[in-house]
Amino acid sequence: KKFWAISIPVVLLLAFLAYQRNFVWKDEISLWSDSAKKSPGGERPYHNLAIAYHEKGEEDKALENYEKALQLNDKLSKAYNAVGVILIRRGEKEKGIEYFKKSVETDPEAFEGYANLGTFYLYEHQYEKAVENHILAIQKDPDPQKRNSWKPFYELGAAYFLMGKIEKTKEIIEWLKEIGKTDLAQKLERIRTGEEDPFTPTDETAPPGGVEIMNIQ
Repeated sequence: KKFWAISIPVVLLLAFLAYQRNFVWKDEISLWSDSAKKSPGGERPYHNLAIAYHEKGEEDKALENYEKALQLNDKLSKAYNAVGVILIRRGEKEKGIEYFKKSVETDPEAFEGYANLGTFYLYEHQYEKAVENHILAIQKDPDPQKRNSWKPFYELGAAYFLMGKIEKTKEIIEWLKEIGKTDLAQKLERIRTGEEDPFTPTDETAPPGGVEIMNIQ
């Protein structure tokens, strides 16, 4: 009887605490907000909280928390990339490009940073830089099939076309066909034949500031 008298209140207390925790953790924002309050000296809760806000489209709060994370750890390549995405979308090109550069400086293997630099330079008509960065993005991405990250290949083909390197564009068209990306291959083919503007976005390609600029967390 003593055992049950002691254990029942303990069980009820644990159940109550579990309920309270589940209430606090009802979504990613509440989870990481709670974590940030408990661990204000760690960058991870702020970074994850920023991602949660970013995914919900709350960019001001996302920026605030990305910056807090970067203040605590200035080596967060993906945070720099994400801030760059938001700034470019807001039309702050110069600041955005600096954050993309910091992303790849911090982590030379950060393919999404190179991809975003390539996209930015393509739409700024700096085609040689676009080619340079998209080639780096392709080299740094070990598994584009897994990430579905075909945009650098397509935009590399578009940049080659705009530079007058038609044969290289044809090579990319054929390769995209071989791997089953017929939609991008057809778009590149229409660009090559003059039927379509190179800067017309598709579901997988959009100018900097559009929702399809890479933002891999």
